[in-house]
Amino acid sequence: MLLITGIATWGALFATVFDPKGVLGWILSFFVVPAYALLALLGAIPILVLRKQTLTTDPPRSPSLLGQLALLRQPATQMISLYYLAGGGILLVSYLSCASYVSQDARLFPLFFHEGRDAQQLNERFLFLLLQQISLVFAATVYHVASHKSRVVFDLQSHLSIPDRLKATASRRVQPLLLATAAFTGGFYLIYCVLLKSFLCHLVRNYAGNWARPYLYSLLKKNATLSLSLPLRAFASTLFTLSVWEMAHVCFEVYATQPMIVSHFAPKANQCLRSGLASESPYFQSFAFLELATLSAEDATRRKSIFVDIKTEGGGGGAWHDLSRECLKLIGTELQRAKGRGVLPQPPPEPTPAPPPVRPSTPSTPVKAVTDNVFQPSKKTFFDKLLTPPRPTPLSSSASTGTSSAVAPPASTATSRVPAIFQTSSSSSPAPPATTTTKPPAPIAPSPPFAQTLLSKIPVEWQSPAVLGLLRRRPSQVVGTCVSAGPKSIWAIQALANLLCRSLQEDPYGVAQRDIPKILEAFVRYLVALENLAVALSLDAADDDERADVVHEVEAQVGPIKAALEEGVRAVLVEFGPYLDSFSFPPTIASRLDSLLPANDRP
Repeated sequence: MLLITGIATWGALFATVFDPKGVLGWILSFFVVPAYALLALLGAIPILVLRKQTLTTDPPRSPSLLGQLALLRQPATQMISLYYLAGGGILLVSYLSCASYVSQDARLFPLFFHEGRDAQQLNERFLFLLLQQISLVFAATVYHVASHKSRVVFDLQSHLSIPDRLKATASRRVQPLLLATAAFTGGFYLIYCVLLKSFLCHLVRNYAGNWARPYLYSLLKKNATLSLSLPLRAFASTLFTLSVWEMAHVCFEVYATQPMIVSHFAPKANQCLRSGLASESPYFQSFAFLELATLSAEDATRRKSIFVDIKTEGGGGGAWHDLSRECLKLIGTELQRAKGRGVLPQPPPEPTPAPPPVRPSTPSTPVKAVTDNVFQPSKKTFFDKLLTPPRPTPLSSSASTGTSSAVAPPASTATSRVPAIFQTSSSSSPAPPATTTTKPPAPIAPSPPFAQTLLSKIPVEWQSPAVLGLLRRRPSQVVGTCVSAGPKSIWAIQALANLLCRSLQEDPYGVAQRDIPKILEAFVRYLVALENLAVALSLDAADDDERADVVHEVEAQVGPIKAALEEGVRAVLVEFGPYLDSFSFPPTIASRLDSLLPANDRP
């Protein structure tokens, strides 16, 4: 990963230091640029470390851009800014050093310069590039948070090789990268010429002392932004920085989602696979489902080992029982998520257990209690008399407590006759606690998102496309929240369908055929839920443009899951067509199965 990032950094640095005034020197610098590229590679390492520390597979918390930007207030944003600041500083130093060497421009990199006998002057060109790099760092931080850059998404092209995946992923980022570079450079150039230049001159004239005026003469009397070479150099610097960062993101996303075969090398392959499917980390769980889908389609030996392993060491179900249970559990969770449009139903509150009833003590035959100290020795010694405290009188005890003996409540006779050594706090039986039944909390009506509430209060004439894009829900996030485990659920569906179809020839005990009705019913119910979800999301769209975006996102994210469900159902129906009469299905499930059966395979 570092090698590929380094090669990309070398190419980006060589392309961006191009100087039209010295083409020959630029060509000859091809062998000198790698030395600066090694320094520039250090600017990509903070981005790789940041992605590793914030790795997640969870979808964004808010479907609107404004709600996602509200996360900038969290303390984690400061850490993201520091990582980008470290990478941006290293990249700026490496780029300016290499560009100064190639173009032989002494006024490009140092903060101060002088011409002839003049005093040292503040280098406005370097100041411009430095302010632009700092602004680029903060813009990259905002984009990282707004686009939920910490998330890695598993795609369905994992079977491709790493070079093919790198090529396909990088080709999709080229056009947005060029547009972002042009927009940022042009915007910062205008802001600097209109606002920052005047602000800096105002600070120098009013707050800089007379001793500093000679060093700031060039800033006050000249304008380096009027030179055409400065905006071109600023564009090249921004393009180089964003290219290195984006290549680091691309390499991390490709390598972080590259399939790993883990259970094949484990001593107990099936047990390792079961542990992966039941992992609490969604990231490692995705690798387990991908491996299960791959071996169910390609590895006959592993399939037979799953069917033969009919009993675990703990005495539970076999390998097929555990693997199918985890797959059906995932499908059931995604089914409930699709019904709730991204919100899983809350489990009912656990009832508070009632305290055990206290049985009343049965009265026994009264026996005369011994009031003397049963552990008192036959003859008291002198030390016993010193250690024995004086017995308080009723008057003294009542005086010390401030109450009279007539008002004090009488103790039970049984307790009063028990020796002091046997009297404990549990001697008197307390009253049984009252049994209280806790009512389940009333359901709370979900409050509308802040962005939707704010949008409803804005007048219609002020709702420009920019405001609507900031406040409205993004269709990609709305649909993605409803099918957050898209590739993982597809792999679970493919694994179950492949194992069922191959079980007819490879399952000697027939453990998989007994679950055919349950699996087919789960597939059909999930398919119906996805169809209802697509219709509901389309009806919830505010206008035709948003409806078109929703339809496009449904086809892109929900369509592959529906296709996997339909293909899995058809494959199982075709394989077990002659034996389906021995299974019973609910009427709605049976009719839908009949509609999915191919016409040429109907009886």
